[in-house]
Amino acid sequence: DLIENNRRRMALLEEAARQLYREWFVRLRFPGHEHTPITNGIPKGWQRLSIAALVERDEVDLQTGPFGTQLKASDYTESGAPVINVRNIGFGELRPEKLEFVPEEVAERLQQHVLRTGDIVFGRKGAVDRHLLIRSTQEGWIQGSDCIRMRSCSSRVSTLLMSLAFRETPHKQWMITQCSNKATMASLNQEVLGRIEALLPSQLILDEFVNIATDAFRQIGNLWTQNERLRAARDLLLPRLMSGEVKV
Repeated sequence: DLIENNRRRMALLEEAARQLYREWFVRLRFPGHEHTPITNGIPKGWQRLSIAALVERDEVDLQTGPFGTQLKASDYTESGAPVINVRNIGFGELRPEKLEFVPEEVAERLQQHVLRTGDIVFGRKGAVDRHLLIRSTQEGWIQGSDCIRMRSCSSRVSTLLMSLAFRETPHKQWMITQCSNKATMASLNQEVLGRIEALLPSQLILDEFVNIATDAFRQIGNLWTQNERLRAARDLLLPRLMSGEVKV
């Protein structure tokens, strides 16, 4: 019951953040919008730039996952640094089932693929409409070979804002269209990512939004951690309850 209650709270918090995103950046009803001129759908002081342009300006960094020779099947172990593969990527969130691990010495060798809080991870094959926003609990994890990592290198670029944009249906449909291949599985590369257009609001509006949304996602992260602990406790206690080893 606690796990399910936490899950509902997480869903409500995310929906609140998404509704705020739509109100400010889709409907353009942000604080002060009544006095802000809008030209070609862009408020004064805002910009819309492609990811490729942001990469050229060193405001965004893209990194494809390690090649097969860098990360081999024999490197995986039962514990260590978790590796995010395409099956672990949801619509903004982590899918922790079937996580794989590598020893710390392998993670050290793959430093350029170590993830930081705020990174966005995409799958290169199949689920091209999904992405994962890395939270503080996933800091230090490794991106898998079938992934591409996006990192903000500028205060002007919020990956949290991008992540909320990427959860919207038009973006998902655009990604599927751009990556579709009739002959093979849908595939994503840096060239396609470079064509994504990012909205860059004024710094004042961005900072205000990030402060509000970050608080919501911090609460989501705390609830997610609680649920992981509750699941561990349930999996430990349930067999003992069923066997009668623990009396109720």
